[in-house]
Amino acid sequence: MSFLSQIPVIGNEIDGLVQRSQWRDAESVLLRMLHEAEHHPPSSPRESTENQQAKLMLAHVLRQASRFHDAERLDGEVLTIREREHGETAQETLIVMYNLATDIKFQTGRLLEGLALERRVLETAVRAYWPENHAVTADQSPSMDILIRMCNLADTFFAHNQPTDAAQLHETVLRLCTASIGPGHPYTIAVMDSTGRDYVSQGRLHEAVRLLQDAVEAGKVHLGEQDATTRRCIVHLAETYGRMTAEGDGKVPDDRVVVILERAIKILEESIGVDDTDTVSLKYYLAVAYARLDGRFHESEALQEQVLLWCRRQLGVRTETASLMVRNLVLMYRQLGRMDKAREVENEFGRIRRSQSD
Repeated sequence: MSFLSQIPVIGNEIDGLVQRSQWRDAESVLLRMLHEAEHHPPSSPRESTENQQAKLMLAHVLRQASRFHDAERLDGEVLTIREREHGETAQETLIVMYNLATDIKFQTGRLLEGLALERRVLETAVRAYWPENHAVTADQSPSMDILIRMCNLADTFFAHNQPTDAAQLHETVLRLCTASIGPGHPYTIAVMDSTGRDYVSQGRLHEAVRLLQDAVEAGKVHLGEQDATTRRCIVHLAETYGRMTAEGDGKVPDDRVVVILERAIKILEESIGVDDTDTVSLKYYLAVAYARLDGRFHESEALQEQVLLWCRRQLGVRTETASLMVRNLVLMYRQLGRMDKAREVENEFGRIRRSQSD
């Protein structure tokens, strides 16, 4: 178990109450214990440590009851003591700081503040487990637990539109996973895929393509083409290729772009369905690619009609993605010199929008 997962141990009675999730009873016992301690200042380091443990256990109990502000106050008191006694980077201090980050991020309006503190703890822990020029092996479960937590934190940053923070954390995890569990490990490949996704969100498309290509190849070699991780990497690579193609000012895509888009659409149709937004988005990208290739315009038109049919249905519920896809199709028609088709689509969907507003 990682030291970041530790729960304070107080005594049989309280530990039993906590294990049985009897939070109110545990809180009552701990409050009584701390009240008595206030009237009898600790006479030894052991008593001081016991008081800290009681506060940390009470904070844990309060977190379970979603009383994060109260938990923050207790963890903050103990953190001040431990920073003074042990230093900011000591394990004893990091345990409390990690809990404090949890207290903060679950309070309204303080998520990013809590995530920043959690990042500080994890990066400090990484430096402790991976000192410079020191190799770490795959069987060191505490260190792997820290990397998993760091990766989860990166995913949270990404989900809250912080791709730069996400990329920095994923890059650290990727480097250390590659060194410790190897480039062919499923987790390493998954982190490679996530890092590529971060790059796409930052607009670093060429870097993303290089990394996602490596992820796809590693997946095929070590996991097999039908493995879920490999298939996810293929889809993300296809999305990146598609975006580069759509934004490429008429540049003709090469054959591998078309092949990966076709493969990714098949994967999504099998896994999430033909009408899912991600599936339709890739069909739009493939339609653009076909339109720019000699001899494949009829295939492009067939996909365009599928996308337009989906947009007609979706605009009935005011879907932003559908509106964006229509604008992109109109832009594509103009780039291809098909002004009549661009006007036709603009007029049709203009009528749909007007009818919605009436």
